[in-house]
Amino acid sequence: MLFLFETLLLFSQDQKPAPNQQTTPTPQVNQPKQGLKRVYEIGINFSSLNSFGLNFKIGNQKTLYRLTLLALNINNSQTVLRVFDTTSSKVADYGAGIRFGFEKRIFLAKNFDLHLGSDAGFSYYYHKTGDEDSRSTEWVINPALYLVVGLAYQAGEHFMITAELAPSLQYLYGKKKFTEAGSNQVITSHNLGFALSNNSVSITIAYRILKTILFKW
Repeated sequence: MLFLFETLLLFSQDQKPAPNQQTTPTPQVNQPKQGLKRVYEIGINFSSLNSFGLNFKIGNQKTLYRLTLLALNINNSQTVLRVFDTTSSKVADYGAGIRFGFEKRIFLAKNFDLHLGSDAGFSYYYHKTGDEDSRSTEWVINPALYLVVGLAYQAGEHFMITAELAPSLQYLYGKKKFTEAGSNQVITSHNLGFALSNNSVSITIAYRILKTILFKW
């Protein structure tokens, strides 16, 4: 009986943990870093030899916001009409505009994308011509909505060449003033219509930066 009691006592002492024994902590596993691809583009836009602008785009690889600053029909010239008395006619015209919108990019093939989007824009145009006998001045304001369809080619890592067609719904309001032989005449015009012309086609050459923004879940 005494032998059985001593055996049970020794067995219970073996089950107690050692007083100095420490539990090994579970190592923490670092969460992998996630990244968001951000696209920046800045380019030069041409729709004719005297109509150009600066184009800015920001977004991801599928959707970008776009801002275009336009300079239109910049011209300042002087023409001699009668050589002997040096009477001349002066012509000056210029315009400026801004467009803001977005575009979706659809992959077509290697280095080729289809661009679909829309813009809202506003432009101002001024024209003046005259000589010693008569003068004419005209100004026009032009708010518009544009549908954008483009084909883009990525030339290397950083350059993008895009051809765009942008038919538009436009409203034009303007005034034209004639001064001749001491009399003045003012004509006010306004028009709402759909526009599709050579100026609806543009070429953009852009420099592209692709940046990864890192974050943790």
